[in-house]
Amino acid sequence: MTLDALIAKYIRRAAELPDRTSPEEYPDCMLISGPEMDDILRDFATDLPVTSGQVICPNCSAKRESTVGGCWQCGVYSEHWG
Repeated sequence: MTLDALIAKYIRRAAELPDRTSPEEYPDCMLISGPEMDDILRDFATDLPVTSGQVICPNCSAKRESTVGGCWQCGVYSEHWG
């Protein structure tokens, strides 16, 4: 599955959540709770193709080869990685 197809899959999943309402000032938007978004993003992350040996920074999603040290992009140290 391509990345675009994977993104579309999870956008569709969010759009199909039951009992969604839109804020009056933003009728094209939909409200999603933090726990719902957490579930969707965790499932999305497990579907992402990752090359063997690569790890993804949980803060900024930068890919790297090791958890030693910190992220080259955002500076979060690896001991904070889940």
